[in-house]
Amino acid sequence: MSDLKSVMCSILRQQQSLAEKLAQVSINLDNVIDKDVYATWFLKCGSIQSLEKIVPLSDIRDVAYQNLLNLRCSFDRFSSEPIGNTVPFGGANVTASIATTLAIDAYLSACWALYDCLSNIIGRVVGDENIRSNPQGRSNPKLVETFLAVKQGIDVLGSREILSKSYGQRIGFSYLLRNCYVHEGGMIGGSLILQGETMEDAFVITKEVAEKINDEISNRYKIPNTTIAKEGDIIDQLGECHAQLDQMFVSLLRFMMGTFVVEVEAFAAQDGFNA
Repeated sequence: MSDLKSVMCSILRQQQSLAEKLAQVSINLDNVIDKDVYATWFLKCGSIQSLEKIVPLSDIRDVAYQNLLNLRCSFDRFSSEPIGNTVPFGGANVTASIATTLAIDAYLSACWALYDCLSNIIGRVVGDENIRSNPQGRSNPKLVETFLAVKQGIDVLGSREILSKSYGQRIGFSYLLRNCYVHEGGMIGGSLILQGETMEDAFVITKEVAEKINDEISNRYKIPNTTIAKEGDIIDQLGECHAQLDQMFVSLLRFMMGTFVVEVEAFAAQDGFNA
């Protein structure tokens, strides 16, 4: 089990215990803490409980990554053959270039399905009333648009500096490539991200493309001096990037649950809440 999946499961157990204890004290008639506050706490518990539906997304993402690795491995047997040759993929015979695009697209889509769902939960628990009151699905908190962006001078999590300076380039790299593959068919600025002519270099980013990626990250996401994209294998670079982003979400989930538990314990203790 990955660290991220393990932490999600651990937080689900914490949430269940916390919700049960809150239910016991919330029914007291002489509580100091207002009933609306308890309602907000239960709403946050409900948001955290939705992690149950998110846990399988980590498995889907892992399968998509393994499929990508398997595809690269299969290319090793035909390393000198043209990228336009056909290969078996998903029960069909397609060109190697199409297979690479489909595999990377599936992997990045799975990654950001997981990350967007986690960001929604974290934002609704840690964020302010404006975020919590937004209807689910219409304006969910998102990693790039909500956590990294400062809107009207508001830092949603109070952790923007940590995320931006420690993980900003990684977030930008993954999110930019996700958008390039999902919305632009694997192109950036009208040029293919992967320009290899043989299966040996099917997953290789050229120096020129790496520079273009870094420039786009700096311009689109206001992350100066971006150098994360390198000449070389895109799968290795994405794997390393997402390993770090997974750890970022581990920290965010622990931060979310830790601050929530401290808040409940500090205030509900007046009503007999016992951790």
